[in-house]
Amino acid sequence: MKKKTYKIFNNDMFESIREGVLSRVAKDCNELYTAGKEVAIEVYELKAKRSRKQNSYYWAEVVPKWQLVYMDCCGVKYSLKQTHEFMKDDMIPDEGRSIIQNTKNGKFYEIASTTDLSIDGMKGYIDNLIHTADEFSKIEIRLPTPKEWEEIAERGF
Repeated sequence: MKKKTYKIFNNDMFESIREGVLSRVAKDCNELYTAGKEVAIEVYELKAKRSRKQNSYYWAEVVPKWQLVYMDCCGVKYSLKQTHEFMKDDMIPDEGRSIIQNTKNGKFYEIASTTDLSIDGMKGYIDNLIHTADEFSKIEIRLPTPKEWEEIAERGF
């Protein structure tokens, strides 16, 4: 049996949906158990990940403007990727940070990633980048108008 994922959303039909999902989970577990297989159940809270619009705005507006901020403040021109790496290492919220251990040398490293940020987490990160750029340079990073949000969504990045 391949891995199965069941999602229960918080809505008015929660009780009836929950009962159906739980009976399917029990059935799948029983099927595996009777076949002599080990069973694992993982329960976690689903969080809405950053939106496509946020991601497009980040790469089309925020990162290029931060390239200019680094030029203005430090006199250094970084690539988009380098700029992204420096920004997230310095300013990503705790939600986007995790600690991993290198199995070869046993050392622990902190990894910063925008990939798993929620919509609110990405908003906070972008807001922090906008305010920090405003504080340390003359480079303005502005929020898009509603029409520009639509263009960003269509264009993607």
